[in-house]
Amino acid sequence: MRTFTILGPLVSAAALLQSCQAMPGADGAAGPTGSMGVMGTMGTTGAAGPTGPSGATGSTGATGATGSTGPTGVTGATGPNGAPGLAGAPGSTGATGTTGATGPIGPTGAVGQAGAIGATGAIGPTGPTGATGAAGPTGPAGASPFQLSGTSAIYTAGNVGLGTPSPGRTLDVSGAARVQGPTSPVLEVNASGTGYALIVSNTSNDSSSRGLDVGTAANQGGNALNVRNGTFTTSMQVDYASSNVVDDAILVVRAPCVVSIPTGPPLTPGAHIWVVNGSGAVVTITNTTVGAFNVNPSRAVELLYVPSVSSANWVPAQP
Repeated sequence: MRTFTILGPLVSAAALLQSCQAMPGADGAAGPTGSMGVMGTMGTTGAAGPTGPSGATGSTGATGATGSTGPTGVTGATGPNGAPGLAGAPGSTGATGTTGATGPIGPTGAVGQAGAIGATGAIGPTGPTGATGAAGPTGPAGASPFQLSGTSAIYTAGNVGLGTPSPGRTLDVSGAARVQGPTSPVLEVNASGTGYALIVSNTSNDSSSRGLDVGTAANQGGNALNVRNGTFTTSMQVDYASSNVVDDAILVVRAPCVVSIPTGPPLTPGAHIWVVNGSGAVVTITNTTVGAFNVNPSRAVELLYVPSVSSANWVPAQP
């Protein structure tokens, strides 16, 4: 390798290159590296000459001392972004933060539709009775067909109906009536003309129907029926069915009289009646199979209805 000692002023790189090309020769042995000379002033860069052929690479020389750091160059343009990296593993859940303050109350919503009416509750207990109010003024007297005479009410303009809108008698009762009291007589019927003073009838065709029930309290004794001053005549004119039997008939005579017992329908063979004489005198039964039949005082006779015996049909069974 040839060495050149530059004496005098610095020559351009082109001139130096031309000088090297013009004088090729074998490389001599490398001499020792001289000390670094003082760096001269940088000359202007000459035009670049043509690149000569590359010479053989020489052996690497010893590394020189590190020069001082030059000024920082201008920052180059930012390169393009690289492809996104793989997502990292999820981090652990952080601690729960404290509850924030309650927000303000929102506006009231619209009123919803009314729900169905619930079932009525049980009636509560009755409250205490209030005090009685002051009595109002007495109203005017009402119209009445009755006239007052002390504690009695008097009506003389026509008939009075109870339970009927068209009474046919002075007192006409349609329905059950009761007469009771502590004195005797409780019910008194007096007639001043001909005919019956009292008529008791039952219009039912049922076999268990009865016309008149006369009696006293149980175990009290006394007379259930008294017949006085006249002839006692029994009458069975109600139109019973032919299969019904007149039975359990007891007639108590309390006054001397003549008794006539009816015959014919609705009686059936085997019917019977007891006649009890409590009048204190002889009682005569007119229509028996033996003719007029006398019943002595305090005696009784049972009469059987046997239509096949005679036209009289009543047969004395117990004299």
